[in-house]
Amino acid sequence: MSNSTSSPLLVQGHNYRYSAVTICTFSIALASLYFVSLKWLIELWLTDRTYSHGFLIPIISIYLIWLKRDILPNIKVRPAPIVGIICIVFSFILLFIGRAGFFVQLEALSFLLILPSIVLFTLGWNYLKALALPLFYLQFMVPLMDPILDRIHLPFQLISAQLGSFFLRLIGYPVFLDTVYIHLPNISLEVAQACSGISFFITVIAIGLALVYLTQKTWTRAAIVLTSGVFIVVLANGIRVALAGVMGQCYGPEMLHGPAHIFHGWFVAQVGLVGIFLVNWWVTKWKSPIESRLFERGAINVSYVEDIGSNLHVSRKPTLILLVVLFVFSGYLHLFAAPIAVQPRTSLPYRLGEWHGSDDNWIDSESYFPGAIQIVRTYTNQEGHEIKVLIPYYSSQGVDKRLISYLSRSLYNGGEIYETGLKRPALVNRIAADIDKTRYDTLFWFRLPSGDYTASFEVKIRSIRDALFRHQNFGAFVLLAAPIHDQSDKSGVSKIDLQSFIEAIAPEIDAYAP
Repeated sequence: MSNSTSSPLLVQGHNYRYSAVTICTFSIALASLYFVSLKWLIELWLTDRTYSHGFLIPIISIYLIWLKRDILPNIKVRPAPIVGIICIVFSFILLFIGRAGFFVQLEALSFLLILPSIVLFTLGWNYLKALALPLFYLQFMVPLMDPILDRIHLPFQLISAQLGSFFLRLIGYPVFLDTVYIHLPNISLEVAQACSGISFFITVIAIGLALVYLTQKTWTRAAIVLTSGVFIVVLANGIRVALAGVMGQCYGPEMLHGPAHIFHGWFVAQVGLVGIFLVNWWVTKWKSPIESRLFERGAINVSYVEDIGSNLHVSRKPTLILLVVLFVFSGYLHLFAAPIAVQPRTSLPYRLGEWHGSDDNWIDSESYFPGAIQIVRTYTNQEGHEIKVLIPYYSSQGVDKRLISYLSRSLYNGGEIYETGLKRPALVNRIAADIDKTRYDTLFWFRLPSGDYTASFEVKIRSIRDALFRHQNFGAFVLLAAPIHDQSDKSGVSKIDLQSFIEAIAPEIDAYAP
C-alpha cells in the first residue's frame, strides 16, 4: 500500500528536479548564445530613457509565469517538434544575420522567437498558449519599435507644441506658434525630437499592460485604460512644454538645460504612470457580470490530465540534442562569425587644397560614436571661412560599435539629397542642424565596403550584406559642417564653402576609407 501511494510522489519530485535542471541549462545556453545582445541591452537600459524600464520587464514576465505555477504542471505535454525545429532554425538565421551585420533588431527578434520555439519543441502548443503573454511581454525590453518611433516623432512634436502654446495662452502669456517653435516675448522654444514625449509611451504602455492583465476583467476595459494612459502622456508633455516656457521666460534659457530639464522629463513619466494607475483603479470599480480577471481566465482555459506525474515527463533525448545544438551554435558565433577588421589605409592630410586644418574638439564625438577612430578637425581657407569635420571610423562594427545607433541618430536624421557632381560620393545628405548649441549647414554620408550611402536604414542593410558576402563591415560616417551666422550664410556662402571643401576632401577619404 505504501509503495503505491508514494510512487507517484517520487516520480513527481524527480520530474520537478529534472525540470528545474533543464530550465537552468537552457538559461545558460541562451545566455551564452545571446551574451553580446544581452550585454548591449543592459547598456541600452542604462543610457536610453526610452528603454529605461527594461530591467523591470524580465522580472514582471517571470512573475506572470509564477502566477501559473499551480496549473503549468497539469497541462498536457504534447511536443510539436517539426514546427519547433523550423522556428528554431529561423531564429538561428536571424541571429546569424543580425550578429554578422550587427543589426540589433534582428538579434532581438531572434531572441523573442527562439523562446516560444523551444517551448513548442519540448512542451507543445498547450504550454505555449499558457505562456503566450509572459513571452510576448518580453518584447517591451528590446528596441523593436525604433523604426516606428522615428517616423512618429514629428506629429507628436507638433501636438506637444500646440498643447504647450494653449496652456501658455491660458495663463496669460502672448505666444506665437510656428510649427514646433514657440515664440515668447523673451525667449523662443523648439519642441525637439527629445521633447516629443515618445520616449515615455513605451514605459507607460509596458507597465500598463501588466497592470490591466492582473486587475481588469475584460480586454475592452484593458484597452480603455491603456488608451487613457497614452492621452495622459500627451497631455502631460504639453504641460511640460508650457512649464519649460514659463521657466525660460521668467528665469532665462539656462533653466531649460541641466537638472531642470531632467525634472521636466521625469514629470511626464511620473504623471503618465500615476495617471494610468488612477484610471485603472477607477475602471476596476465598474460593475461587470464577469468575476474572474484576465490572468485568472487564462489559467482556467487550459487542458488538464489526472496523472500529474506522467504529465510532467518530457522526452530527454530531443531536449539534450537541442541543448548541444544551442551550445555549438553559440561557439560558432563567438569564434567564426565576426567580420575581418579593416584599418584605415592612410592618415587624412591637414592640408586640402586651399584649406588648412587643425585638431579641434568642436563636437563631443565619443558620445555619438563610442570606440571609433575619430577625426575631429576644423579647416580654414584664406577668407577665414571654416568647415568643421567629423569622421568616426569603425574597423569592424559591433553591437556596441555601430554607425547607426540611438546615440548618433540626431546627426543624420532628416535632410535632403544633394548632388556633389563628383564620381564618389555622387550623392550626400544636406541639412541645417543644431550641434552643441551651434547652427550648421551640413553635408554627410556613410562609407561602407560596398560604397557610399545616405539613408540610415540602407546602411544597416548594406552592412549585413557586406558582412555576409565580403566578410567585412568596416564603416565611416563623414560629416562636414559650415557654421551659419545668418540667413545669407545658409543660402549662399556656406553652400559654396561646402562644395569647395567636399571636392578637396573626397579623394583623400577614398584613400583613407577604401
